Amino acid sequence: MRHQDPGPALLVLLFLLIQTQLVAARTLAPSAGAYTDDHTVATAGTDCCRLWEGVRCGHGDGRVTSLDLGGRGLESAGLDTSLFHLSSLEYLDLAYNDFNVSQLPSDGFERLSKLTHLNLSSSSFSGEIPIAIGRLTNLLSLDLSTSFEIVELDGDGYIIYHHTKSDARLLMPNFEYLISNLINLRELHLGFVDLSDNGVKWCNLIAKSSPKLELRRNNFEGWISSTIFQLKKLVTIDLYHNPNISGCLPEFFASNVLENLIVGTTNFSGTIPNSIGNLKWLKKLDLSGAGFSDLEFSYCGLSGSIPAFLGGLRKLERNSLHGKIPSSICGASIQLLDLSYNNLSGSIPPCLMENVNTMISLNLKANKLLGELPDNINKGCSFEALDFSGNEIVGRLPRSLVACKNLKVIDVGNNQMNDSFPCWMSTLRGLEVIILKSNNFFGHVAQSLVGEGSTCVFPGARIVDLSSNNFYGPLPQDEWFMNLTSMILRDSNAPLFMAHGVPQIVKTYDYTIAMTYKGHDTTFPKIFGALVFIDFSNNAFYGSIPEAIGGLVLLNGLNMSHNSLMGPIPAQLGRLKHMEALDLSSNKLSGVIPQELASLNFLETLNLSYNKLKGRIPESTQFSTFSNSSFLGNDDLCGPPLTKGCNNMTSLNYSRRQKIEHEHLRCDGMEQHPNVPVDLLPRQDPRQGILLQRIRLNKSRNHLPYLRLQRRRCRRRGEGKEGVKAVVVGRGVGAMRRRASNLLVGGARVREKAGFSVYEMGS
Repeated sequence: MRHQDPGPALLVLLFLLIQTQLVAARTLAPSAGAYTDDHTVATAGTDCCRLWEGVRCGHGDGRVTSLDLGGRGLESAGLDTSLFHLSSLEYLDLAYNDFNVSQLPSDGFERLSKLTHLNLSSSSFSGEIPIAIGRLTNLLSLDLSTSFEIVELDGDGYIIYHHTKSDARLLMPNFEYLISNLINLRELHLGFVDLSDNGVKWCNLIAKSSPKLELRRNNFEGWISSTIFQLKKLVTIDLYHNPNISGCLPEFFASNVLENLIVGTTNFSGTIPNSIGNLKWLKKLDLSGAGFSDLEFSYCGLSGSIPAFLGGLRKLERNSLHGKIPSSICGASIQLLDLSYNNLSGSIPPCLMENVNTMISLNLKANKLLGELPDNINKGCSFEALDFSGNEIVGRLPRSLVACKNLKVIDVGNNQMNDSFPCWMSTLRGLEVIILKSNNFFGHVAQSLVGEGSTCVFPGARIVDLSSNNFYGPLPQDEWFMNLTSMILRDSNAPLFMAHGVPQIVKTYDYTIAMTYKGHDTTFPKIFGALVFIDFSNNAFYGSIPEAIGGLVLLNGLNMSHNSLMGPIPAQLGRLKHMEALDLSSNKLSGVIPQELASLNFLETLNLSYNKLKGRIPESTQFSTFSNSSFLGNDDLCGPPLTKGCNNMTSLNYSRRQKIEHEHLRCDGMEQHPNVPVDLLPRQDPRQGILLQRIRLNKSRNHLPYLRLQRRRCRRRGEGKEGVKAVVVGRGVGAMRRRASNLLVGGARVREKAGFSVYEMGS
């Protein structure tokens, strides 16, 4: 809770009062006393400092030596110079308070000559750093970082900080003077302090002392001398996010005591020297964490082979590393290992997947790895995410993966694997992402699902990508789709994205996947919990689209394109209110486009091209956003956005080989022909007082002509009801004429017109 302070810093005055009271208390007779802040008497000889939080005294004289006010959420118009009367102060921490973008006093700090620790970070100070701080020769630790608040994660998973106040930024007027006199300095924190005018002068200055240096997110430019990394007393170097500095890693000596070396998001390049193994005290490299599990050299432009010492090096993605993965990595206690987007070759060391009781994520994506995946995973496997995509891996999926009970993500896309659909993986109930795309997988998919004890259901799956394989046969039965419960019910406790992170490690590992989404090859930097996707495209599936897919109400994307699917588009797909991308192109789908699809308000991408669809394209605000390309290759479709209009008779140029449905309009009281199957219940037309019914002709002979119907008045004697005139498209044969005549019971007559058989009802 923040406390407003409209006047001078009451905080400072409070401690001046404390100092006065304590000195007085120490000099009083035993019977006398002084009042504390809760109005009780502090008798002589009592350590009154213990009665006030954040206040410490020392040296037996009752004088205040430590003010620890960090993180109190206090607010003041500025730092009152009365503070400088506390000349006995050795420890001063005002961090994470709000001084309202005020400037630090230019004079006064030099009077605190006994200070060993000064922390003014994240307190909304602005202006120049007082030169007087450079005279505090006893300082061991100095933190002048600027004020920020946590807002979001950037694309690399780092926490992004924004200024709580736009002008709260300290400037360094003379870096050389500030550092040169701080001969005892061991820690220096200057994150977000503007050092742009100092270039890299600090490099030589640091060589004269041995601080713990943190200079992340500044405006340094130029080349960083390698000598800074070889200073024998230097413990920490943090240069994170200084994109304009360049340099390379030198040879490291055994006498080096570096514990934290952080050079991420810089322009460093070159090879990783094997001598980095001499840094026996090294704990962090690039990002926070403990031990070797957080070593990182992402995006550094490093080249060469992976050093044999590898140990706990975990983040080496997007470099130019080549050669084999050394088996020495297997002995490290690693939780996250990312070697993606390099040029690594050879086979995957079997030991990398054996006895992995600590590793959570293994990412070998986009390399040149060969051979089969090791099949020696033992009980107790801790893997949650495995990515072997974009390599040249062959063979089968390792059956020993069933030991990885916590597995959530498996991606083997874009390899040369040859296997059947892995129903055996359904024992991994937590599996959320299954990507088998662009391989040589074959056979039916989940066809033996009936009965208890089925071994091919994936209730946790949210992304299933089987595209570009050799799967064939009918699509999985309705029961299989109905068991995809994570696509039906949303877990209210689920996170916004699947973050495969290590407990107590600030950096989270965000798994990325590449999919064909909304008609484009898209790489998702995070797997958001809201993303639900099925891709069965580019296979040899045939038969109808299961209606049960319409029950997967959380689906964002469905791609069944480039198969041999037949029959109508299920109207049930109109229930998929979260659908953003629907691709059913290049199949043999027939019938009309369901009007229900027009109600999908979030649909951004629709592709129904190159099928055998007919009729009027549904009209809606959403459908009006789709171009011609969404419907190309369907000769019998009409209406916007196509240039082909639909005439008043809604007539279609039907293929003689196509089995289609027709509309039949009949008068009240007319009996339905018993041999005509009905797929739409009659409904009343309030305007005409008639029944509208959709019927289908006998489909046993696909060469028969088809009826085209239009309305006209039924001029029966004494009645004014609506009737029909039926025109047989195609010349037909006598049997067809008789069949049509039988349909139009109740007084139909036949006449020839322009070579067509015309049937009229009524007199």
